[in-house]
Amino acid sequence: MSQQKTSVKNKRSEKSAEEPSKKRVKYSDDEDEAPTKEKPKVAPMKKASIPTKVKAVVEQGVSSNWQKLQQQMKQASPAKKGKPHKKGEQKDVARKLLEDNLKKKVEQRAAAVEEEKKKKKNTDNRPTKKMGVAYRSQGEGKERIITEVAIVNSFGNLVYHNQVDPPAGSRLAGNKNNFGAVQKEFSTITRDKIMIGYKLEDLMKSFFMTHPKKFQRDLVRYYLFKEEDKTSFPLERIIKEQTTMDIKPDDLEQEAHACLSVYNKHKKEWEAATFKKAIEASKMNNEEVNAAVVKSLADEAASSDDDDDE
Repeated sequence: MSQQKTSVKNKRSEKSAEEPSKKRVKYSDDEDEAPTKEKPKVAPMKKASIPTKVKAVVEQGVSSNWQKLQQQMKQASPAKKGKPHKKGEQKDVARKLLEDNLKKKVEQRAAAVEEEKKKKKNTDNRPTKKMGVAYRSQGEGKERIITEVAIVNSFGNLVYHNQVDPPAGSRLAGNKNNFGAVQKEFSTITRDKIMIGYKLEDLMKSFFMTHPKKFQRDLVRYYLFKEEDKTSFPLERIIKEQTTMDIKPDDLEQEAHACLSVYNKHKKEWEAATFKKAIEASKMNNEEVNAAVVKSLADEAASSDDDDDE
């Protein structure tokens, strides 16, 4: 019997060894709840590393700008002793500083644009609506010939300058002759433009060309530059009395510029007189209409933009 009992025990121990081992599951105190299992561990994500040099530069820039703003806020609104700033007052000061900075930037931009315009005017040599003309000539009457001519635009920049050979057929004509070429170039530049100069009629006759009277502003015809006997002042006297320019004797560019300056000084009154003559020539009898038309046309001509091209 003892042998049978020992054999049965051995069999039981062998069965228990063959069965797979079962894991123990922890249960909570409540019987209805499901068993809780342990969550798998996840490795934390690494933060993107910023280079130390870049980080230092950024921090330095932010801190310096912030310090400047704080300093400006203190200067704009100093704090009273024992009474710290309120949040609303700080916002008002900061807003005012930002508006002032923006205003300064706008003013600087406007000044830069104005400077660019001035530079452009100093270098722009295109024909404009009104131009000053000067010339040199030899001889008198029918024997007068043009030897040199110059044109400046409303900015005072030189548009055209050339020496002129005597025309073919004259007693001073040579083998080489550029009279026809200069005449054509001068006519093309001044077409439909207002010419301002001294004794323009003599220039037109010597160049064998015509220019509409409405596009001429001749200094010898303006009433302020005439003697009591209606003889015109010399050009040197007009320039000396009406401008501060010191003209060299042989500088046609300066002379044309001076004629333009004299005209600009009397432009409004000159244009009013020009339009008044035109209306009188048309024999209009209504004086009120004439006066209104003269005033409006004169104001329009005086305030016209000289920068317009053809």
